[in-house]
Amino acid sequence: MTNAERRELLEQTKKAQQEGFEASVLDVFQNPQVLQDFYKEQQPLPFEHVRQEQVGRQQNQNQIEVASTPHSQQKGLRGRSRSEMPQAMVFPNVSPNTPFNTMGMKAPIDIKKYDEQGHLVKSYENVPPGIKSLPTGSARGTIVETPARMRYGGYKPLPKY
Repeated sequence: MTNAERRELLEQTKKAQQEGFEASVLDVFQNPQVLQDFYKEQQPLPFEHVRQEQVGRQQNQNQIEVASTPHSQQKGLRGRSRSEMPQAMVFPNVSPNTPFNTMGMKAPIDIKKYDEQGHLVKSYENVPPGIKSLPTGSARGTIVETPARMRYGGYKPLPKY
């Protein structure tokens, strides 16, 4: 999780705490679902509308999506171009030994799994589309998918002195 993602969760948690949310920031980092559950209980609007209000009118690259329904978990980032992907997609409470894949994706992604204590337990970088099965480890935890960072190569001339 990047510092920007952590900052966004921190800001969302602080706002929710002002509205009566009792969990800590650490609880939200370990399980973003608790924030979603709080808003479901507090407001009649679905969480997606509340999240969009909190995030404001930012572009997709500045959003974090939580795959909280079976449909959103199954779909994930499939079919989205790099410009359509959010900054991160979070899959909370992933069961042990659940494989992930990149079938149907249009761009490479990074996949990181954190255990229930927030420790990184599995990490894949620059995973290309079309991979059928990536093991995620034997611990229950949260998986964060992000667009792979673009790397540019080639010759870079040395500066002239």
